[in-house]
Amino acid sequence: MSSVKWAMFNFHFWCMLLDWSLTILTVPFLLLPAMAGFPLGILKEFGVPISYQVFFVVTILGVLSASILQIFENRYYIMFARETRWKHCRRLFLTINLFVYATFFIPALIMVPDQEEGLKHIYNV
Repeated sequence: MSSVKWAMFNFHFWCMLLDWSLTILTVPFLLLPAMAGFPLGILKEFGVPISYQVFFVVTILGVLSASILQIFENRYYIMFARETRWKHCRRLFLTINLFVYATFFIPALIMVPDQEEGLKHIYNV
């Protein structure tokens, strides 16, 4: 178990953070026909903008996906790739993966449309 304990701890940490963010911090209330929603959690009470809350949850989902990949990569490395070229590339692979998963939602955060126009469109549907 010593070879996988840090990967499992990483996965456990991000699972707990996602659980807390969805049940305490943001508590999303979805309006499904319009694919819209708003938060009801603690971060709303502290005045954190909705776009930042969405970015926070989506980023945690991405990093959680990277930690799942890390567990599988660790098992592959331990069982098959200890004496291959993968030994030298694995840390770079995991770092790039984590970076991509953590930053892939930034363009969507930057290009958030005007909320007033969106509300008018939803109410007319």
